[in-house]
Amino acid sequence: MGANTQNKMTGAAGAAQMLRRPCAPAARRVLALVLLALAALAALAGCSSPASSGASAAGSASAADADAATTESTALVVFANGNDVLFVDQDTQTPYFPTIPAEGIKAQDGATITVDDLAVGNVVAIEGNGIMLESYPGQYPGITSIRVIAQGSPADAEPYQSIVDEVFVPVDPASVPTGSVSYRTDLADTSLMLNPYSYQWFGNGDDEAGVALDGWFADDNGLITEGTPDAIIAEATQAIATFDRGFQSIEVNRWPLAESSEGRLRMDLTAPQQPVDHATEESGSATFTIEPGYAYSLTVKFANGDASFAFVATA
Repeated sequence: MGANTQNKMTGAAGAAQMLRRPCAPAARRVLALVLLALAALAALAGCSSPASSGASAAGSASAADADAATTESTALVVFANGNDVLFVDQDTQTPYFPTIPAEGIKAQDGATITVDDLAVGNVVAIEGNGIMLESYPGQYPGITSIRVIAQGSPADAEPYQSIVDEVFVPVDPASVPTGSVSYRTDLADTSLMLNPYSYQWFGNGDDEAGVALDGWFADDNGLITEGTPDAIIAEATQAIATFDRGFQSIEVNRWPLAESSEGRLRMDLTAPQQPVDHATEESGSATFTIEPGYAYSLTVKFANGDASFAFVATA
């Protein structure tokens, strides 16, 4: 980053946490990345109302019925690479991303294992509320139990290889990262695509062959750059930021907004930046609360460089 950007970004007190996620396939760069964030919002909120990227969740059960009912199904693990897993329902042949229960997964011998221990070809018994979010692949945030019932073989997953190839496309390390910030309101689930306004990127690991963009999302008078994503919310709302690859740390800051005579949003440059508390997850996301009337900046450190993203929140 250039000196101008660094001066504006330094002094933040966001407590960055290191992630152990080894990689993050680019399948989530455009669609699945966004939908995973929306599914995580639904799971964190404990909500069973309709949710997807602009679409309604499948199923017509009421919230009370969804909480009370438990459905059982069987799935085949067709992809497993750390936190990145894909199941295929054995009755409907529907591929979906599972949400791993907090208590972990039960092995055949009853021992508790983690998602890292799943292998391609495993057959698992699933219990949950039965509500699959409409997306491709699907999302199942309401899983309450996963149990391995057969070891299986990687050969069992071969008929689904075309699906795996479509979903899990490797990220080009030389490409500049992108991301999204997702949030839920009473009306809809929304996701804003984020492109960096500033970065220093060494995509091939060679410091002498990097690319850089020295920018800021406001001008010297605080006017927000046109096209900056706008999260329209009525009150404090939980948001999840995700990126097209695993990150090492993230810092979140905000500045209050003020109306300008030009009719455009303006940052109050006289006010100090405010660090925003956040929690990072092993799935490669950061969760924090956003409020209307602020501009937010995310400074993210990746294995091959760093990048900064911005959005505003208005009522």
